[in-house]
Amino acid sequence: MADGSQLKNTDLHTITRQQVYNIWMSLTRREWERDPRDDFRSTQMLVEEQGGYFLIEGLEEPGVSLAFTTPCFNDKVKYYRSKMTEIFIDSTFGTNKHGYELYCVLTELDLVSLPLSYLLLDTRGIREEGKRGSRLTAWLTALRASGLKPTVVHTDKDFAGNYLIQPLYFGTELILSVECQLQA
Repeated sequence: MADGSQLKNTDLHTITRQQVYNIWMSLTRREWERDPRDDFRSTQMLVEEQGGYFLIEGLEEPGVSLAFTTPCFNDKVKYYRSKMTEIFIDSTFGTNKHGYELYCVLTELDLVSLPLSYLLLDTRGIREEGKRGSRLTAWLTALRASGLKPTVVHTDKDFAGNYLIQPLYFGTELILSVECQLQA
């Protein structure tokens, strides 16, 4: 390790945060980027090569949506769907430069939170009315058809109000997050 006097004789103090980020990106990019010209195809390829992850048919529309399930959902021996009585649906908006929204369905099993499925959705290019809701409904319907039948769904008010989980998961109890209840 260099002592302070050696650092004083260098120009390291002029390195910017952006330069560090650019170097880090160039070093790590090959770990996750499969197609440098097409982010969507790159993501698709990365998911396909991971063991236990499966793309959800019908939700692979380039530049619009991509959904997949995780090993926690697909390994029926290790993770019993019958014990997955409560699910949590969460989402992010505007957190990446490509404009994708990220949705996640999680469950708690034996006091451990498990991600079951993810949906990447680019709503910037959606011109058709109701397209976001139809993608979300198709995603949740595919999970239900695969055996996910919770009795309780935890979510936030935006998701609950706009995408009507109740008809899809008929007979379930819908619980809003504490933050949403405090805002109401």
